[in-house]
Amino acid sequence: MGIWFSTAHMARFWVVIVLVGLMWVMVSHGWLTPRTSVIDGNGSSVRVAAHFSEVENATTLLLSDDGATLYVGARNAILSLSVSQPGVLTLKHKLDWTPPQTALEKCGRQWSKKATVKCPNYIRVLQFLNATHLYVCGTHAFQPHDTIIEMETLRHLRKPLEAKGRCPFSPVDRNTGISVDGEVYLATTSDYHGNTPSVSRFLSSRRDDVSLDNPMGILQEPTFIKSAALPGEEKVYFFFTETSNEYHFMSKLIVSRVAQVCKNDVGGELTLQKRWTTFAKAQLVCPQGNELPFNILHDIVQLPPLDGESSDDITFYGIFSSQWSLATRVSAVCAFKLQDIKAVFSGNYRTWNIDRYTSQSDKSLRFGECGLPNDDNGRLGLVKKTFLTEENVKAVDNRMVLSSPDQMYSRIVSQQTRAASGQAYTVLFLLTESGYLHKVVLSQRGPHIIEEIQVFRSPQTVKNIILSTSTGMVFVGSPEGVSQVPVSNCSLYQTCAECVMARDPFCGWVPTTEVCDSVSSHGADVRQDVEHGNTEEQCKGIDSEKGPQVKELYQELNRLTLLRCAKPSSQSLLTWRFSNDTLLPPAIYFQPGEGSLIFIGSSLTVGRYHCVSVVQGLEKTEAIFSVKQGVRPHGIGSTSGQRFITSQSGTPTETGVSVTPGLSPSTSHTTSFSSTCQGYVITTHIENLAMNSSKAQITDEGTPLIPFKSYHGELVAVSVLLAVCVLMLGGLYLWHQRSLRRVQLGFSPAKTLSLGTVDP
Repeated sequence: MGIWFSTAHMARFWVVIVLVGLMWVMVSHGWLTPRTSVIDGNGSSVRVAAHFSEVENATTLLLSDDGATLYVGARNAILSLSVSQPGVLTLKHKLDWTPPQTALEKCGRQWSKKATVKCPNYIRVLQFLNATHLYVCGTHAFQPHDTIIEMETLRHLRKPLEAKGRCPFSPVDRNTGISVDGEVYLATTSDYHGNTPSVSRFLSSRRDDVSLDNPMGILQEPTFIKSAALPGEEKVYFFFTETSNEYHFMSKLIVSRVAQVCKNDVGGELTLQKRWTTFAKAQLVCPQGNELPFNILHDIVQLPPLDGESSDDITFYGIFSSQWSLATRVSAVCAFKLQDIKAVFSGNYRTWNIDRYTSQSDKSLRFGECGLPNDDNGRLGLVKKTFLTEENVKAVDNRMVLSSPDQMYSRIVSQQTRAASGQAYTVLFLLTESGYLHKVVLSQRGPHIIEEIQVFRSPQTVKNIILSTSTGMVFVGSPEGVSQVPVSNCSLYQTCAECVMARDPFCGWVPTTEVCDSVSSHGADVRQDVEHGNTEEQCKGIDSEKGPQVKELYQELNRLTLLRCAKPSSQSLLTWRFSNDTLLPPAIYFQPGEGSLIFIGSSLTVGRYHCVSVVQGLEKTEAIFSVKQGVRPHGIGSTSGQRFITSQSGTPTETGVSVTPGLSPSTSHTTSFSSTCQGYVITTHIENLAMNSSKAQITDEGTPLIPFKSYHGELVAVSVLLAVCVLMLGGLYLWHQRSLRRVQLGFSPAKTLSLGTVDP
């Protein structure tokens, strides 16, 4: 026994080393995992409230101010859906807008086999013009057209017209647009091949439309992401990525930007006529610890301040990835304050001279400010070349909010809500490229992924996402249609402990009704702890934990028995114990993981087994099995080589299974056994279980113990080798990544270069 314990301690030591190493890597990168996963076939119908499939390729979503109507820009159509009732998506009106046959034929000759995908009319801009009309622009068979329609009936107010520079030619090119005071601000590409960028304002009734002068000199291969116009602010902001020309590297460097234009900009009188005189851009920096920053922006959302807060407190949350780590598919979220963006645009600028930027020494010109005179041709001549800020916009606290090690986030929406304590919390809804929705709460302790929701049955390319705070619904557009997901579903948590441990600011345990319900419906009269999930304090004195029902299983000697237990959440750890709370001896019992317990039936294995989950220091019994010796009683279903406890419906329930190994001590025998677990059949093959009865051991009580071949020594050796390999491979991988990035950026290992500096 002494040798066994020393070996066991050694195995545990290496296991701890591996786990600590992995935990260190995850913590250092800010990686998180969802607490619970709601997957299709396992309750996803509870989370996806409704799905509207009578639409092809929902590319653009627009929500009415009252949250009652959702406008959908789709393939060859614009739709209005009634969304006032949770769980119901009802079609109100539909406007078919298919390109004429002549346009489709012309496009088809150009694209041949891709014509069916490229040539339909994909709605790319959908914006409110006023209280009664919408502005719409579509790709229209690679000939962009726009129109104005009535909101109520979706009828054309005027005939569709060509709209070059107002939405892209290609359905795959990204664009952004926003309506302000009846005028539309758009950022898109304005040529057939998508090479010429365009940032413009049009539909101006009392002044000229304006656009960029020399756009290919000001913007380098941009991908436009999002635009924003803030109430009470005099500027419109555009977020995008582009190729940087202020850094000189061996390969192209992508950077994320925020650009501004002033609403009162009417262009110059002679120089820059009908061109922006206030266009300026700055770099967004989303840091990654000691690594190179995340530099590719995928989506960004504006989170308005709470009542009584200044507009400078407006926060933008953006999804980023790194061009240097595309193989690992790591994405991150960074936050930026409006006050920091405004401060950078009010600072110093750089002037473009031939092939490089130089610091602008004339501070009196006040670049980036609104309301400056437009008749100074000398000043405007300098403005044409001075549009990049010297300082970068840094993320809040100069760090990322969270990152994901294995999911590439593509879209984001957010809202603020008050918990039962009155504390305001930010909740992010992040869509992955594979169609999963992550719900994240940002607490003082850090981010916490409350749940992961499978929105679509198969992976989908998400086109858009929008949040309705008035109805508490998230709407997701994809090639399959439009899905509606509630921001919370408190009824999923059946006990006080589950409700509190979820740390969901929307949900709290109501002691009077003994249900988990919405905090907004009960105010402070709920049990909730968003920061710590302390169930011991919040659920004290609440008799809501009734415990699991005891499941009986009859074993026979020499039969292999399998017990299974489901994890309540991905963050919980499962252990098996006897009824007297003692641990199971590894010499007799094998725990392969995933909540399983395997042993060979003997007089020592009779008893009661408890499957206990541990999460956040809280222990909870998830399942109790009572294993008895003897012939099964009448009513327990049986098949050859299998044992199931039969439910009242006659369906085998998930309890355990016993299998008879070969009885001949000199032969090798293979037996299969199966058990049902959440609708899936799990089959395991058992080989070479023949035992030599002459090697049977005798216990202190005089009971023969069936000998069991132990591979514990081999397991220890493999564990040690695995631990060493993991640590060595991890170190080699980090060294290789850093060396590769140095080579790609064109600097030697002895020289470190920050993206916040410029080569002289």
